[in-house]
Amino acid sequence: MAGTRRGFGNTERRKNARTGKTTGWRARYFGPDEGRYHQTFTTKIDAEAWLHSEEALIARGEWLPPAQRVARVTVTLNEYVAVNMKVRKLAPRTREEYETYVERFLTHDDLGTKALRAISARDITAWYTRLQERTGKTMTARVSTPGSRPRRPRPARH
Repeated sequence: MAGTRRGFGNTERRKNARTGKTTGWRARYFGPDEGRYHQTFTTKIDAEAWLHSEEALIARGEWLPPAQRVARVTVTLNEYVAVNMKVRKLAPRTREEYETYVERFLTHDDLGTKALRAISARDITAWYTRLQERTGKTMTARVSTPGSRPRRPRPARH
């Protein structure tokens, strides 16, 4: 499939083999390390913009292979919580309690070592389930059922 040639890299239309309709655009280039890099986009403009940004990174001497860039910006939940706890203005007792909760329920759990971007709702549900298995239900959950609330006794009628 012929692509659009430019001064740096090229773009190529991606077609569905059965229908022949355009499904996207692929941009490719050779990096300074002589490796070939590509990315797929929905529009040609996006593909060309990506090539321009990669070319600019190379020109400024800031270019890294895409896999290394992702590795550099990956932050785990434990790292995020640690930074967040340092910058928040909390009363000493509150800070102490939060640190206890983090240490007890998060630091040693698989969820804490996961990349922040990779955490899904399913991960949170699984973590919460593990937490309940370890600690048991809360007092509120033990006393009430979903949709109910404790009733006050009515005064006796005479």
